[in-house]
Amino acid sequence: MKKADLYFNIFLVALSVFAFVEALSFPYFARGSLGAGFFPRWISGLLFVLATANTIKIAISIKKDGDSVRFFGDENQGKRVLIFYVTLIPYIVAITYIGLIPATLVYAIGLYKIFDKFTWKATVPPAIGLVVFIYIVFVFALGVRLPRPVWGFFTFLG
Repeated sequence: MKKADLYFNIFLVALSVFAFVEALSFPYFARGSLGAGFFPRWISGLLFVLATANTIKIAISIKKDGDSVRFFGDENQGKRVLIFYVTLIPYIVAITYIGLIPATLVYAIGLYKIFDKFTWKATVPPAIGLVVFIYIVFVFALGVRLPRPVWGFFTFLG
């Protein structure tokens, strides 16, 4: 598992460098106050320092103790991760065609049934609760319109 942590921290170092370079395109100060580039530069710089320090710590730990734990733990966890990412692609496509709310409802029910093997009575209410929560947060609290589906069904949900 230490190698997975190492790879993730290397990714974070690269992400922080990318974010810092992108933040350089924004002004640091604007009309006597902080500009749009102020916080991204500091946050990405802080992320770089912390991720680099953690990467070094993990690398030293691996060199000292080794890494006896597999990347995904057991074979079943690797399959679960693969299933999640393989089913994520049709979910993203479904958002485009049938809309966010129905696609999320079907996706959540499907994942609950695949991973946890719950009964329908235990699967459907949390999925409905999830889509209601998403709808309340984005439409009512944030005032954001949900993505409009291409096929025109469920347009009343946005």
